[in-house]
Amino acid sequence: MTTKRHLLTVLLFIAIFAGCVLPGESMASLYSDQSSSGISPLNDYTAVGTILVLSFTMVLFITFFYSGRLKTSQNLLKKLCEEREAFSTEVAERLNNTFAVISSLVSMQILNSNEEETKQKLNEINNRIMAISLVHQNLLHSKGVSKVNVRDAFTGLGEQLVQTYFLAGDIDYNLKGDECYIGMAQAVPLGIVMNEIVSNSLKFAFVDRASGEICVEYKCEKGTFELCVSDDGVGIPKHLLHGRCESLGFNLIHDIVSMQLKGSADLQSESGTKWIIHFPAECGLDI
Repeated sequence: MTTKRHLLTVLLFIAIFAGCVLPGESMASLYSDQSSSGISPLNDYTAVGTILVLSFTMVLFITFFYSGRLKTSQNLLKKLCEEREAFSTEVAERLNNTFAVISSLVSMQILNSNEEETKQKLNEINNRIMAISLVHQNLLHSKGVSKVNVRDAFTGLGEQLVQTYFLAGDIDYNLKGDECYIGMAQAVPLGIVMNEIVSNSLKFAFVDRASGEICVEYKCEKGTFELCVSDDGVGIPKHLLHGRCESLGFNLIHDIVSMQLKGSADLQSESGTKWIIHFPAECGLDI
């Protein structure tokens, strides 16, 4: 309605101006014809002034018109962004609730199980569920709707795993890397990979030890995400390192990195264990 009022005002102004100025110009022309001294310069000034004022009026008309359309488009875009953010937040909350229910069911099954091996397998499943849940929780509390803060996700995941596997010991979980954000499509598989690597270190690297260190370093440069996870534990036997390992965790790491992240995973074992992972990623320092 505001734009229409502006248009009507401008058109009315043009009509009034034309009705006042152009008759004056005609009278000046008639007077000029009757004059014996020739055409008066007043006619030229009047014509030029009329053209300038009409041009200025048209500029105002166009400005008002497109300003109104631009403002309408901006309001619509803002509304769509707010609706999208609200929808994403609701989806994340529903997913977190679903993960919590599934995790509770698995935990109940662990309590009802009498076999240690079964409990261990169920704990591994539960940790994988919680790894995905933590990524969604991070998304829920972030400023954006489609990217995850890598540092926050790795911090929460590491602290949870240390509490789960090493309650009686002293494990230093050191995280090195600048704050950066990664897309949700890659954050979930990356969280699962991190869960498998850190879980394996906590379960097998510090046998008969009350302390140890796990170091996680990451960086994202020139469209490539690099992750290095190492520990100072006992390492991996050579026949497992260079041979075919049937461990579900190892196979899961390689399959996720190669198939979902389209990257590479290299396992080293000299003084402890080290995983080096590279994959292309659209990540940055901001959302």
